[in-house]
Amino acid sequence: MKQLWNDNKVGTLIIGYYRCGTHFLHDIINDQCSFKTATLGEICNDNSIQQLINLTSNDMPYKICILNNTSPKFYLISADELLSKWHVIHLTRKNKLNHFMSYWFWFQNTLDQQQSNTGNFLHHATKNSVYQQHLNEVKKQCQ
Repeated sequence: MKQLWNDNKVGTLIIGYYRCGTHFLHDIINDQCSFKTATLGEICNDNSIQQLINLTSNDMPYKICILNNTSPKFYLISADELLSKWHVIHLTRKNKLNHFMSYWFWFQNTLDQQQSNTGNFLHHATKNSVYQQHLNEVKKQCQ
């Protein structure tokens, strides 16, 4: 588990994409760390890396952050010095078909449902029967 953090750095930065398990990994790291952490969730949602810059230089405890938003990642291409202060995990899904399905189902919810986690497809722990029922309905519409 120690590979998921480095307490000689300011925190762990999980770089991924929506629906690829970043929140799941974030929670595992938070649960397994034996020292005080600041769990910040998703950062840089303003399409810049200013929040990451600010977090790098503040006195908060060990930070656990997620960067899913695409635009800020372009700024990080030339930010070696900034990233060197973080323990960086680049999280991807090898099975692109599963990633597409997860992403597709999630976007069957409205934006309001996604933000409030109230749609048919929850952010976490949607029952398999919900997926199956939805697929059966889609199949009927296609016949």
